[in-house]
Amino acid sequence: MKPTSIIHALEVRTLNSAPFWMIAPEGEPADAEQVAALKWEAFGLGADDAGGAWMQWPVLEQDGRKLIATAALAIMDEPPGWAGAIPESFEISARLYRIPDNAIAVWKELGQLVAAFMRENHLVHFALLSAVKPDADAAREIRELTLALQAQGFITRSSMVCVWIPVEEIFVQALKNETGIPVRVEAKPAPSLPMPACDIFPPDAARMRAAKSANARQLVMALATAAVFVMFFSVWGGWLFWREKSLAHRTSAIAALRPQVEEIQSLKQSWKSLEPATDADSYPAELFHQIVALLPSEGIRLKEFHLEMDKLVVSGEASSDRHALKFKSDLLAADGLHRYRWNFPQPVNRPDGLASFRAEGLLNIEGGAP
Repeated sequence: MKPTSIIHALEVRTLNSAPFWMIAPEGEPADAEQVAALKWEAFGLGADDAGGAWMQWPVLEQDGRKLIATAALAIMDEPPGWAGAIPESFEISARLYRIPDNAIAVWKELGQLVAAFMRENHLVHFALLSAVKPDADAAREIRELTLALQAQGFITRSSMVCVWIPVEEIFVQALKNETGIPVRVEAKPAPSLPMPACDIFPPDAARMRAAKSANARQLVMALATAAVFVMFFSVWGGWLFWREKSLAHRTSAIAALRPQVEEIQSLKQSWKSLEPATDADSYPAELFHQIVALLPSEGIRLKEFHLEMDKLVVSGEASSDRHALKFKSDLLAADGLHRYRWNFPQPVNRPDGLASFRAEGLLNIEGGAP
């Protein structure tokens, strides 16, 4: 088969399948294609000069007869998915899967159940089920299809039913009971292109392709427009080149000033390091003085004063929890210490009668009161 760039799979819902037995008149060669054309014409599908609306393929020859499988495009209720980009060729979706010989395959296409029937390693028939889900109704419908095909000699007793969708055990049992055939639930196989290739090419697609070819006259206008765009982008490219050169010059000037900027930044950092010594609210000695000023003349002994960039820790012991709580109240009310958000847990009473306390103040970045 000649490789193509785009192959569109025609879903079962867009097709009709109608196998038939063919007997050649005595002394004349059998023409399966002509017979299939007559059958589809009888179903209302006339010949069309554009594209090909049907195809046929031989299944087997038996007792002087030939079993021919055939499929044709049905009337579509909605625009086909290939209308946006016309494919190089089309293929019947049911022919893309390797189904075991003399088996029945069941799967879903676009949310609808599909059944396909094999004979002598050839696809002989496929159909869209009216059942909306795999249940007892679907099992009965598959049985009726199987019996109808057997009655016309299109298939013999099937070897198995391959179910390619997740189903419940109740459906498997219903299918076994209805058909009397072993059922195997398995993953859907990967599609592969069959041989020979499909001859169906929807007439609408053929007309679209012809219209596309007719529009080739507009190519000259498109080329002229492209030339204008080329000129525009050439000018734009020159302007971008000039801007890039200008930017490179400015970058070099900035690089030359970088040592001065770094020196200024170093001086700024040095002044920032001295900020605690010039700011009364953050100077360690001043903060220590404010804390000590809150201590009463007796009853509280300060044991720790620890200052970091954004944290101040004060701890000590009081002669009673009453003294500790009084110190907590004074600490939270101190105007000079409102820059900190204080965490002052309940003092801990010790066996020796003293009360230990520890206060941790986090610097309030926004500078508001706690």
